[in-house]
Amino acid sequence: GEDNWEDAVQEEIPVPEELEQSEAMNDGGDAAGDDQVESGSFAELQQMIDECEESITLQKDYVAGPDDAALVLGRGYIEIYLNGHIIDRGLAGSDAVEGGCVFDVNGTTLYLYGPGTITGGNNTGDGGGIYVGSGSFVWLNDGVVISGNKADNGAGIYAAASNTSILMI
Repeated sequence: GEDNWEDAVQEEIPVPEELEQSEAMNDGGDAAGDDQVESGSFAELQQMIDECEESITLQKDYVAGPDDAALVLGRGYIEIYLNGHIIDRGLAGSDAVEGGCVFDVNGTTLYLYGPGTITGGNNTGDGGGIYVGSGSFVWLNDGVVISGNKADNGAGIYAAASNTSILMI
């Protein structure tokens, strides 16, 4: 009897095709973490933003280090395709800091495309996730999630008191 039970447990169980597909899309790697994609730095993402002509498609998560500043968008037009990834300022479990937002958007048009998440901002001022300054336009599309942020005003998003700050959700 016991041998038969062990044989039954070792028998391979077929995986439904839809589960195989979702597993293939997971960047998380195996249980041991051998294949896990490393997070990018805020410095790396800021450089991509500064050098961007039009759009960026994320290939991994980006997590700020303790000395990193907010991601500054201060010119022109940019599209960021989050592509299922997270941009994390890394301040969720810390004391609020001046300029502790994830994105600081000033005089720029920013289109964010999901799915993806903006998180971890903790600002002593305005805007935990996204600060939208005067002369700026921010558009959130296709499942962009702004969560897990804190600020004195506008924990998720703060739009400056100006008729030229436009937020489209």
